Amino acid sequence: MKTTTKIVIWFGAALLLVLLLVLVLFSSFRQNGNAVSWQQHTLVVINAADGLLYSLKDAEDDQRSYMATGDEAFLDNYQAARDRIAPQLAALRRLTQDNPVQQQRLDVMASLLSARLALLTQSIALARDQHKEAALEIVRSGRTKKLMDEFSVQTHDFIGMEEDLLAQREAQYQTSAHRLMVLIVVTGLVVVMGSLASSWLVYRETRRREAIQAQINRELEQRVRERTEALQMERDKLAAIFDNTSMGLVLTDAQGGNITMNATAIKLLNFRPGEDLQQQIAAYASVCELSETDGRVLPLDEWPLRRAILGDYVRSHHAQHRNLKSGDQWICEFTTAPVRNSSGDIIYNLMTFFDITERKQAELEILKLNSELEARVAERTAQLNASSTRIQTILDTIADGIITINQSGIVETMNPAAERLFGYAAAEVIGQNVSMLMPEPYRHQHDGYLERYCSTGEARVIGIGREVTGRRKDGSTFAMYLAVNEMLLDGQHYFTGIVHDITERKQMVETLQKKFGAAEACAGCRQSGLVRSRCPDWRGTSQSRIRSHDRIRP
Repeated sequence: MKTTTKIVIWFGAALLLVLLLVLVLFSSFRQNGNAVSWQQHTLVVINAADGLLYSLKDAEDDQRSYMATGDEAFLDNYQAARDRIAPQLAALRRLTQDNPVQQQRLDVMASLLSARLALLTQSIALARDQHKEAALEIVRSGRTKKLMDEFSVQTHDFIGMEEDLLAQREAQYQTSAHRLMVLIVVTGLVVVMGSLASSWLVYRETRRREAIQAQINRELEQRVRERTEALQMERDKLAAIFDNTSMGLVLTDAQGGNITMNATAIKLLNFRPGEDLQQQIAAYASVCELSETDGRVLPLDEWPLRRAILGDYVRSHHAQHRNLKSGDQWICEFTTAPVRNSSGDIIYNLMTFFDITERKQAELEILKLNSELEARVAERTAQLNASSTRIQTILDTIADGIITINQSGIVETMNPAAERLFGYAAAEVIGQNVSMLMPEPYRHQHDGYLERYCSTGEARVIGIGREVTGRRKDGSTFAMYLAVNEMLLDGQHYFTGIVHDITERKQMVETLQKKFGAAEACAGCRQSGLVRSRCPDWRGTSQSRIRSHDRIRP
């Protein structure tokens, strides 16, 4: 176990022991205080009992003095003594409420008091009414003396019990005081011994730590030497990187002097390291200039490195450099920042920059290509818009109704011809199920048909075409020819239905069928020689049938 751990354990044990002793001392002090309090309480009870007895005796003495002299002044004293008795008795009850035996004795004393005071009051009343002999008879009867003796006995027993309690509490106080003294001595010894032991442990631990610290210092010196050598190697590596990077690096002190540049910076700026930076900036400004990409020439105080000296941060600032003598120019990207210590003071100024002329030229080429691409996209968009307009015009003017629905049967588009066929406005149908345009029982079967087709691919109308019945807004139905085609857009099924009203054709077919029946009847008559008499128009009817059949052929 480590010495430090031992010291901690020792101090903890000593502290716990001292705390325990302090708690015991505190408990002893409380016991002593309680013993003193109980002694004082007992003395108060005894004094109260004596006061009660003296009050009764005073009342009796004043009663006898009045009967002997007839002086009313004794009655005032008697009444004052009598008035003190009830509060004194109540005080005794309150002070001994934790002692059942004394409470019982007080009950007896109260009864005796009541009887004695009643006799005193009776005798005084007889004396005041001029019945002095009767009053003296009460005194001579001995009842008053007997009651007084009994009350005195009870009072002395009461006081005797309190004195016994006082003696017990005095003994408890002496015992507690002795124990307290012993504890104080023991606590003092423990504290002294603990202090000596702690001092010895601390001394030994201090010597041990001094030896360890000496060893640590030797090891630390060795590590510092090794770390210094490693830092020197890192510095050499950083210097190599600093001098050979393709980015220009410039480092100055807080005032802009003591310049350090890498080879790239010296080559790009043609500066001389070791000279005052601000003077070189002024000389540099006389033959060179920096300007924004929009052509605005930057004044000296807005040059990136000068702004760093003034405490500003410059990040990715693009500027065009131009040599006024040679006419050479190039675009560079500057990043400068003041380097601050923990107090917020500037200690260095750092600037990085590199030539981005080729990148800027590439960006210009990209912008040019983007402009051309945007122009082509705009031209193509205009073409598509024109094509869409033409298609919409065709849809709006075509004679057949065209309706598109999604795979749930919800109508998405409806052209004017369909509006005329069904009697609905497009706004009334779009967003509703297409089954609203069908009579029963097709209306309730349609959604099941779509689900079955999307899951199995079984087609009954799609890609085939057939004659069906449509339902108009007014509830009437009409025959129509329906051709349905399918589209797949973004993984969703869409269907286009082309509707043609064939009501007139159906009526013409029915008419022709009737005429065909009549023609066939005429043909039978012809064979029987009755053609001309019964069917004079059989030839015309046949020819009309043929022409009508040719007109309705799809």
